[in-house]
Amino acid sequence: MKYLIGILFFTTSLNLFGQVAIINDKDGFTNVRLKPQQNSEIIYNLKTNQVFWFGEEDFYSDNVDWIMVEITKNKYSIECGSLDNLIGYVHKSRIKPLNTIKEYKGTELEFYYKTQPFNEKNKIIDYQNDYIVSIEGLHPWGTDGGKPKIEVKELEIKIKENSITVPEILISDIYECDNNFNIYKIGQTYFVHQWNSDGAGAYEIVWVFTEKGIEQRLVGTII
Repeated sequence: MKYLIGILFFTTSLNLFGQVAIINDKDGFTNVRLKPQQNSEIIYNLKTNQVFWFGEEDFYSDNVDWIMVEITKNKYSIECGSLDNLIGYVHKSRIKPLNTIKEYKGTELEFYYKTQPFNEKNKIIDYQNDYIVSIEGLHPWGTDGGKPKIEVKELEIKIKENSITVPEILISDIYECDNNFNIYKIGQTYFVHQWNSDGAGAYEIVWVFTEKGIEQRLVGTII
C-alpha cells in the first residue's frame, strides 16, 4: 500500500496546477520569483513561447496578483533525477493561458502519431510490488502501474511539407496516444496540446515546435 501511494504521488505531483500558459511580455522574457512579491529573488526567466503550468484558480481570482507556476527542469520533460519541478511566482499580467489563443485551423501543419500495440519483447521493464515503475529506464506516461496497451511507433510532423525530426527518446515514454489534439499558433511557433490516457493514467502533453525543429515537450499529470 505504501508503494502504491508512492506511485500515485509520483504521477500526480509533477503538475498540481490546472492550466498551461505562455508568457505575455514584450521584453521576450518574464522573471520567476521565489516568493509572490516584486522584490523577491529571481530564480528563473521564462522566455517567449515557453510553456509551463500555472495556478488556474488564483489566476481567475480578483484578489491575487502573483500566480504560482511550475516549470519542468529540462525542456523535454525527460527525467533528470528529481521528482520535483521548479516552483515560483509570476505576476498575473505576464501570463497568457494557452487556451485563450485562437485555435489554429490551417493546413500548413501535419501532426500524426503512428501507433501499435505495446510490445514488451526486448524491453527492460522495472517492477516493484507488481507495479511498473519504468520502461527502458523512463517513467511510462499514460499507465497506472500496469502494462501500456498502445505505444508510439513514430511521430510525423511536417510544416509546409518540410519534415521535423523527432528524436526517439521523445516518443519512447508516452503511451496510449491518439490523434485528438488542439493546435495553436503564434507567429511561426506551433503548440499541439492533448490529453492521453489508458482510463486511469491520464497525462497532459504539449509539443512546441517551429520549422527549425522541436523547441519543447511539456509532459505531466494533474489532480
